[in-house]
Amino acid sequence: MTDTRRWIIVSGLSLGVCVSNGFARFAYGLILPAMRDDLSWSYAEAGWINTANALGYIFGAIAAFASIQKLSASRMFSVGLFATSAFLLFSGLTEDFWMLTLWRVLAGIAGAPVFIAGGALVAAMFPDEPGKNALAIAAYFGGGGLGMILSGATLPTLFEYHGAGAWPMSWIALGSASLLACPLSIWAAMTVHLPTSATAGASALPAREMMASLLGYGLFAAGYIVYLTFIGAWMNALPAGFVLVSFVWITIGIAIIASPFVWRGILAKFTSGIPLALATGVVAI
Repeated sequence: MTDTRRWIIVSGLSLGVCVSNGFARFAYGLILPAMRDDLSWSYAEAGWINTANALGYIFGAIAAFASIQKLSASRMFSVGLFATSAFLLFSGLTEDFWMLTLWRVLAGIAGAPVFIAGGALVAAMFPDEPGKNALAIAAYFGGGGLGMILSGATLPTLFEYHGAGAWPMSWIALGSASLLACPLSIWAAMTVHLPTSATAGASALPAREMMASLLGYGLFAAGYIVYLTFIGAWMNALPAGFVLVSFVWITIGIAIIASPFVWRGILAKFTSGIPLALATGVVAI
């Protein structure tokens, strides 16, 4: 397989992160103010919708781990991506609180295996070239930033000119864009064939040794998820204009894309918990 074909595959896989994280998780922060205004939600109700997505994501991650020996990573990625796209679309077809909760839970369940399986697939693209492998993984995770850039460049403008009542249109647009990304992304996933050893031994997860890292990552997530969920609502309450909201969201997206490249040297140098400790330390500061 030529390097050009490999990089096309990496680009296709990164679209999966664009959908599962950029659209299905982070874009809610931009849609939340409109949904609160139009549906007369409290902050507790608005927060619950995001909690529902996070609970679904946890369940999806556990299910992906339990299924990795039985289902191929390519199939998990492909089915999860299509399902996530559909659930985003369905979120724009109802105003019922509990139906919206259901679609957000299901989007989380479907999105987790996309992110997890996609990471396994992209890591297999350059197994004998550590430099290119690190670059491919950085490009893959940058897909989440691409999703933030695209949603930040469009959704605030949509609400500025069409009002809070346009929130169903935003979900439909995200779902439609995600479905358009499916052909290339699914083709990329089905093109990669992982060696048996890549999915073997999943039952031997060293949970005790991972506990400190899991706790640190969980505390990091508690900070950034709350921030990304409510920063849009906070900026609207200031009030900040839609141009500033767009600018901030796009800036975060660009930073997400740049981040793996900035940390690339440290990630390549250390195989311990040092990179996670340094990154969470910087975020804390």
